[in-house]
Amino acid sequence: MKRGVTSRRLDQSWYAWHSKHPDSACSGPGAWQVRQAAMALDSLYIAYSREARPANSAEVRAAISALFQQLENPSAYNADQFARGLRRVGTLLR
Repeated sequence: MKRGVTSRRLDQSWYAWHSKHPDSACSGPGAWQVRQAAMALDSLYIAYSREARPANSAEVRAAISALFQQLENPSAYNADQFARGLRRVGTLLR
């Protein structure tokens, strides 16, 4: 139980930081951290879509897949581009 509360706080902290610094490429999370975020987002969306069955599921899956494609070459990782991809997923989920 405590682990869930801790991870929720970390998520809230990261979101708060990111919302204040949306265009920060150099001080934002690195490739490893965003890969973990993408995997978590993917897992959460899979669980969500099983229950909710959203009408735009194919579009959301494509946007999440695009996040993973950005991470295929870690040396070419671009934080701004990844942030735009995350915002797109967020927009699709609203």
